[in-house]
Amino acid sequence: MRYLRAAAATLMACVASVSVVQPASARDYSYFVTDAQCRQVHRALESGQPIPYMEKMTGLVGTVENGQAEVYLGTSRYADEIRQSVNDWNEALGGQITIEIVDAKTERSINFSDVDGFKYYNGITYNHEKGSDIELVTTHLDGFSSENRSFVISHEMGHSFGMNHGCGGSLMADKTVFSRVSTLKPSELDVALVLANNLNR
Repeated sequence: MRYLRAAAATLMACVASVSVVQPASARDYSYFVTDAQCRQVHRALESGQPIPYMEKMTGLVGTVENGQAEVYLGTSRYADEIRQSVNDWNEALGGQITIEIVDAKTERSINFSDVDGFKYYNGITYNHEKGSDIELVTTHLDGFSSENRSFVISHEMGHSFGMNHGCGGSLMADKTVFSRVSTLKPSELDVALVLANNLNR
């Protein structure tokens, strides 16, 4: 996955996060956290200690306000998978943040649309001052299983919640060769990062 970040000082800037198709032989690495740092992250999580390198894995403008987030399905052909991703995130977050599907765009909603023609990207997230837009690339997703589509959607929603790419074993791992991803649903690490970025500032 590839991630493009606007200047941190410009909150109004649009931030684009993309999921990129990589060949199976592609180098397996994270753009922001190293494998050694991720080992420290997982040890801290397992032992209940503060998670290190939070600033590398979070810090983008998120769409959560007062513990609430909104999703607008638009006319996406992947509405079933979007609903599944919303359910997966709600279950993982355990009510600490709740995500609601709304009937129309709002100032802070996560808005889905479908695009085609992108050769390398599965999904693209544009974070704004409050809401965000997620484009799902039909060129690739049409050939994916429903489970893998939900993975892409849940990953892009993670960017909407303010997360960068992160460590292996998490939804936000910097990989899109799905056989290398150990979970297709939000993990304990994903939840900890979302809560830290949106509730604990």
